[in-house]
Amino acid sequence: MATGVLRGAQAQVKAAYLTAADIAGYTLARDELTGAWFVSGTVVTSDAYLLAQTGLLFVAPHKGGAWRWVIESYRVAGERFEARLKALT
Repeated sequence: MATGVLRGAQAQVKAAYLTAADIAGYTLARDELTGAWFVSGTVVTSDAYLLAQTGLLFVAPHKGGAWRWVIESYRVAGERFEARLKALT
């Protein structure tokens, strides 16, 4: 069961300061049992080399800045992006 659902129009997958992918129409949800975060959305543009790097971040901008999560695992199927996230500590 998911709690803490957040939706947004656009976000990015970052490899350091470089953009590995632009994501549109994303939905973020937190599993209330495990505390894990999950995101899904549509890939608009991507760079296969940068997506293969370690230490990727999911970055969702908001009015006062941006929220960031560490990407623990992800998959891209066609234009669909899905990832398991971990909150930055």
